[in-house]
Amino acid sequence: MNKVWKAGALWLAISVVVWLFTVWRWQGTGQDPAVAEMVWHLLVLPVVLTAVLVLGVWGVGQMRAQVARTVAQTRPDAQAGASAGDPLGHTDADRRQAWAWVLGDALQAAPGQDGDSAWAALQQPQSRAGLDPHLRDIDGLPVFAAGVSALTQSEWLEAHGELAALAAQAEAEPVLRGLALLESPLHAMLPLFELLVPERAGVVPEGEVLPQPLYLAGVRAPQSAAAMRAAQAMAPMLTVRLVLPDWPAALRVQAIDWVQAQCGALLDWVAATGVSSGQDARSAGQGMQRVQWHTEPLASPEALWDEIDQHVQRWHSEARPELLWVLAVDTAVTEAAIERMQAMGELFTAHNQTGRVPGEAAAGLLLAHPGWPVKAAG
Repeated sequence: MNKVWKAGALWLAISVVVWLFTVWRWQGTGQDPAVAEMVWHLLVLPVVLTAVLVLGVWGVGQMRAQVARTVAQTRPDAQAGASAGDPLGHTDADRRQAWAWVLGDALQAAPGQDGDSAWAALQQPQSRAGLDPHLRDIDGLPVFAAGVSALTQSEWLEAHGELAALAAQAEAEPVLRGLALLESPLHAMLPLFELLVPERAGVVPEGEVLPQPLYLAGVRAPQSAAAMRAAQAMAPMLTVRLVLPDWPAALRVQAIDWVQAQCGALLDWVAATGVSSGQDARSAGQGMQRVQWHTEPLASPEALWDEIDQHVQRWHSEARPELLWVLAVDTAVTEAAIERMQAMGELFTAHNQTGRVPGEAAAGLLLAHPGWPVKAAG
């Protein structure tokens, strides 16, 4: 009954508009309409317009209802397919609430040497960058910069003779500065991997031997190829995401090689999480692949958080335990960076009070799969 009243009200509104327009047009032209014209304009036309509008609204409603029914029919199948492909049995709602363990972090920045102290310092009103006596703008004036004052690049380079060839190259100053910054969080977090050996059934650290009954002494316990493949598929994996500034390609490759050379402890981690004490050379080679390096440049700074989110989402659909180690560094506290910022009008100076103050920082973050045994992480 409610729909009938709505249709009647719609017909009345359309009729009033049509009548007013028709009478105004007849009066304006001085026309003396015939009976047929009066019936058509004052009776039939409002009814036709009302019917067309009502049918149009009804048709749109039917289309929406059909789409809703189609979605309702296909959604259970889609959810079933997702559950079938999810070894952990997570639903879409579970993945929207995906999470991961935070096992460690490290920081090298001007406000502090760890996240808590840096955040506390940044909340203080007097926390501001000072003048750097070693950096000058084009007018020869000192530049405000938020550099790590405790970092002396020349002294650090003397302790790293392996970087002599890199230091001799042009445009290597920001690369060396970045590596010096990154070394602190890198070496601060490497000892964490000594604690991250999962105690999992079927995963025996290399060098250990499972106890056997006395009557099987000297007899190697048989292990099928399928069991070894299954254990290998569930062996812990480590993904290292190295985020470096937009350095020249050749210098970038050398920087990546140096960082990887500093991570020899990861090889010990691979050996400690071996599939079995009797793994052959081929299995060992596969085990080495369980440390994956991703060093491609970011499209934007925000893209890093998208990558981390994708890892966490994927972990909730996979049973294999995995670690994600993010190492990131950036520095603008170099002469080349100051010149570039001032040339683009981005540098904070006496003539540009709305500019930006250059800074630098290096950070590390270690995340773990939700199924990672936290008790083994310390």
